[in-house]
Amino acid sequence: MDHENEMDTPASGQVPPKDALDQAGGAQPPQLPPQGTQTVSGQREVMSRRQFLTYALGGTGALMATMVASPLVVSAFDPLHRASGGAFSKTNWKPSDFNEKLPTHVNYLQHIDDGWNSQDVSNDVYVIVYQKKLMIMSHVCTHLGCHVNGSTENGKSVAPEYGNGKEWFFCPCHGSQYNIYGVQTPASPAPRPLDLYYYHVNADGYVEVGNNFQRSDATWGNNPNPTLA
Repeated sequence: MDHENEMDTPASGQVPPKDALDQAGGAQPPQLPPQGTQTVSGQREVMSRRQFLTYALGGTGALMATMVASPLVVSAFDPLHRASGGAFSKTNWKPSDFNEKLPTHVNYLQHIDDGWNSQDVSNDVYVIVYQKKLMIMSHVCTHLGCHVNGSTENGKSVAPEYGNGKEWFFCPCHGSQYNIYGVQTPASPAPRPLDLYYYHVNADGYVEVGNNFQRSDATWGNNPNPTLA
């Protein structure tokens, strides 16, 4: 009996045959795939990464497209945006309130459509008559946007007080000077004349003011507004 046990027991360092392991209930050693073969889990991992990159890039592109398109959609369908371009603000002025000699400083409530907000904001301008049309001049210096001062005393227009009595407007920020028509002097840092505003006269005879527009040195006298009756 001892001899049989010795015969059945494998020698030290020898691997028992597969059948013997099966009979003994031993665990099978893991079977490794050949080199260069990709496992199913590896394929799933690669596909998952690709899908993630695809979804991420697609989502980013959709977000950017939405951000670009949103303002266009709002501008197209928002009635405030659609109406703001040609809006005119009512005033209590009549053309007869102004003259050809000196600008007159006046105020009005300017209607502004800003996004979904619609409001009336106080604005002041200078008005003079030139070639039977009103020149409604902005108070904003064309250099850096400061508020220009006119030649006035106690709220009334007086003869030009700047540039040795030749210039009517003066910018306190950087010294730009303009004549009675809002045209800057050659030595001024301002690059162009004061802006003008569009206007029309309503059926009741009152002036209504629209948006402002720019002038150049060569076109300072060009005024697309209607001639006064």
